[in-house]
Formats: sequence, structure tokens, C-alpha cells
Amino acid sequence: MRTRSWARSRLRLQDAVILDTETTDLFGEVIQVSVIDLSGNVLLSTLVRPSTTVSSAAAAVHGIRDEDLLEAPSLQDIAGQLLEVTHGRQLLAYNATYDRQVLAAGLGDAGVNPEHLADGTNWVCLMRARSLVEGRGWVALGGPHHALGDCLAALEVLQGIAGRPA
Repeated sequence: MRTRSWARSRLRLQDAVILDTETTDLFGEVIQVSVIDLSGNVLLSTLVRPSTTVSSAAAAVHGIRDEDLLEAPSLQDIAGQLLEVTHGRQLLAYNATYDRQVLAAGLGDAGVNPEHLADGTNWVCLMRARSLVEGRGWVALGGPHHALGDCLAALEVLQGIAGRPA
């Protein structure tokens, strides 16, 4: 199967990263971002201070509250590091369209060129790949709903797609 061989090649070549975000609300501001390599090494994982408040609905999902973000760096502050750890790598995310949109919008709003993070051709959706391999529709990730934990859960999905044990 084509999707399985793609997943195996990513794991073999180590030419991608897995990225996840948490936001203030659905399509709100980024308040947490994590990036890991395909060995599970953390390249970036940080809370992000937004310019707006976290909705109670979002906080109920990820558990991040306004008071947790008071000392966090802004997206503009971490933009250089985020662009650096993702540069030249394929970007994998469980809901790639969502993460790409919120990051590109957030970076743009912060006056930072989102560069490769805005390029939809550079992203692969692991949720879509999983549904193709498993022959079913949308499947919840099952991660802990915080960015790093969801990156690690998405790595397990990639390994499962490749037919390798996690």
C-alpha cells in the first residue's frame, strides 16, 4: 500500500517532524506548540502567551488557563526557533490543515513571515493517512490534548501506519 510505504520512508529517512498546537478557541490563537522529530526527541515545546483569553470550552479540552500563560513567551518570541526546527522538513500533524492555518495566521498577525509553515504542500495530515490505511472515516487521535502528548500520540499513529510497533 502506498501510504504504508510513505510512512516507512519517513521513519527511515527521518526527514519530517510532527507538530501540534493548542489554541484559545476553535481557530483561536496558538497557546501551546510542540515539535518532535521522528525518534520522539523534543525539538520545541512551549506554552505561548496570546493577546486574548482562553475560552472555557477550549480550557475544558486542553486544561490550559489564562493564568498558565502569564509568563509564557509570545508567538513572535518563539517564531525564529519554530521556523528553524521545522525548516527543510516535511510537516506532519494529526489535523494538518488546522495546525497550518492557526500557525500561519498567528505568525502573520505577529508580523512574522510564516514561510514554509504556510505552504500547504509541505504538510501531511496523519488523520487522513490513518483513515486511508484503516479504511474508515475520521478517527480521534486519542492523545492527552496537550501539544507534546499529542505529538507523541501522532508518532504512534505514524508508526502504526508504517506497520511498526510503537
